[in-house]
Amino acid sequence: MKKKRLALFLAMCFCFSMSSSSMAKTGAIVLALSGGGTKGLAHVGVLKALKAEGIPIAGIVGTSMGAIIGGLSAAGYSPQELEDVLEKVDIGGIILGNGENRNSEPKNREISPLMPKLELNAHGQVIGPKGPLSGATALNLFQKLTSRVSVVQFNELPIPFAAVATDLETGEKVVLRHGSLASAMRASMSIPGLFEPWPIEGRLLVDGGLVSNMPVTTAKEMFPDYPIVAVNVCSDLRKSDEMKTMVDVIDQTITILTSQNVDREESKADVIIKPKVGNMATLGNVEIRDMVRLGVVAAEDKMAAIKSLAVRAPSAPEHRPTILRLVRRISVEGVPEDFADNIKGKFSDWIGRPVHPEDIVSAAEWIRSREDVKTVDYQLVEKIDGVDVLLKIQRQPAYRIALDGHATNLSGGSWIGIRSRMMDLAYDGDYLNVDAILGDDWAAKADYHFAVDKGSYEMGLRAGRVSMKPRGKWDMLSLSIGRTFGTDGSSLTIGALGSKMEGSGQTVEAWGPIVKWYSSGIKGQDAPEDESYLSFGAWYPSEGEEMLFRIEGGVDKPLSSRWRGYLKAGLMEGNSDGRYIGQGAYLGAREELYSLADRPILGERFAWWRLGFRRRLGESGDSLWEGELFGGQGYVWDNGGDLFDEPWEVGVALTVPSRLLKARFLAIYDDDNDWTFGFSIGDPMWTLRYPFP
Repeated sequence: MKKKRLALFLAMCFCFSMSSSSMAKTGAIVLALSGGGTKGLAHVGVLKALKAEGIPIAGIVGTSMGAIIGGLSAAGYSPQELEDVLEKVDIGGIILGNGENRNSEPKNREISPLMPKLELNAHGQVIGPKGPLSGATALNLFQKLTSRVSVVQFNELPIPFAAVATDLETGEKVVLRHGSLASAMRASMSIPGLFEPWPIEGRLLVDGGLVSNMPVTTAKEMFPDYPIVAVNVCSDLRKSDEMKTMVDVIDQTITILTSQNVDREESKADVIIKPKVGNMATLGNVEIRDMVRLGVVAAEDKMAAIKSLAVRAPSAPEHRPTILRLVRRISVEGVPEDFADNIKGKFSDWIGRPVHPEDIVSAAEWIRSREDVKTVDYQLVEKIDGVDVLLKIQRQPAYRIALDGHATNLSGGSWIGIRSRMMDLAYDGDYLNVDAILGDDWAAKADYHFAVDKGSYEMGLRAGRVSMKPRGKWDMLSLSIGRTFGTDGSSLTIGALGSKMEGSGQTVEAWGPIVKWYSSGIKGQDAPEDESYLSFGAWYPSEGEEMLFRIEGGVDKPLSSRWRGYLKAGLMEGNSDGRYIGQGAYLGAREELYSLADRPILGERFAWWRLGFRRRLGESGDSLWEGELFGGQGYVWDNGGDLFDEPWEVGVALTVPSRLLKARFLAIYDDDNDWTFGFSIGDPMWTLRYPFP
């Protein structure tokens, strides 16, 4: 009996030993993730299915959107974390710049990429633009999302990774395996003709899909011992009646260009997963949950074949914790020596401390706040005794000239104009903005900024004619001088303003101190698309001797991948005394309430608020249009402090928030039981039309 028990015990131990050995030898796979625009969000579903089945991933190679999802996964994001982040981020909109700076000051808003423009160097030679979209918004997002890791080589990531791009000069495939992870992702998604090419180590790079949209060959070369599972989210060719927009034409063109290299790569893959996303949006917005589900379904359909390959494959390499590296030196590229020295001095406390990517990302945001800076990238350069932090800065071109415009029937604010900027006129870092608009009214301004490293000094000259229905027209002339102090996301300007206003048979000349403050919300890794702002401006004129001020703020927050909510509110204090033209508080003059835009209400002061909700339209979220529901109210007081009017409005709107075309069509019902039907295209440029805070 004892012998039988011993034999049974030994047999159980043997079986357990064999089972443990089998488990320990569970093999891994390598993923080759294709490009495909926002359809590439289905990659998240594939990752989710593999994790659920316990299939280890030994490496990831990605192109375009495959590089974005693959890079984030390699940086340590779990499939669920990726889904949660992308649920709140309109990744297609971020890439295209849709809704960019929804709440920023109008003077800081970018010109639509569709408007004609020229960029010239200091010698007057044309150097751009090389694409209508800079991709800067995408780079900034990628930097925030990848700030959880600090690596020199991408094989140091939790999952070894590489991104594929194309050398625009030679047409060669470029495999990015070190440097800035965010920069590699940005380079790999640079669709020619849509995004500006991205410079890395002396090469000008564009979308890797031109040479290898599903990088199976690269994956085999990097990981020769592992089976390659390719995920194909490329578009199917559309029929002519299915191509209805410019985005559809771009999508079809990309598909034609990449289809041959995809066919070649497919034949080399061990398993091909093809989620059913062929007719969904490539550059629009999609429902992340639907895309994840499609990825999961497609991966589960191939799971038996994947498991069969994984059993015979080597185990995934053990991830070693990132080596603790100390910052040895800070280097700066792309800016004048004085500016570089200022940056090094400001962040000199990094030296001798461990690398903290979050601090570097915050520093990049601070540097980007300068008007002469276009983008900021960074790279960790390994040295024997630590790492160098290399900040790579792209400056704005020496000269930029562009057409711009705004059209609306809500007020007399339609105009067409020229906007220009000239850099480094007297010395490195100074710049001059010259803008002029002509329409129902006209206005022109010149702003010169200098000593920008020590707190920008500003001088401004403005002139124009302003209509204020039904008050009449005023001719204005103003001169200002001030100094601006900037911190992360905020700026404070202190100075003096003198003005001359003529109209209604009167002339008012006044001067006095002026204060302006602006702050934009700092977007974090956990909520990268939350937006907020707060602005304040005040002037104490010598004529009227009453403080004039305006305060305004807003919050814009994603509620889901298709819904956003926003709240805006403000208060203005003016001088309604008829002797001081132009100093009154006019509710509606800046479209605080749309229904009052052509008949603003004059008061001593007013307050207002607006609450709204936006939803991306289209069955699959592929529409450029958003539907909007909003409501708002204003409160107007006389100079005796009595509240004499409380107008309100509710309405619906169809909007195109994209930087390509900012358009809005509105239907508004107000407290007078009237309907207003209106439209607007472009930005109104209030700060150009009105000289006061």
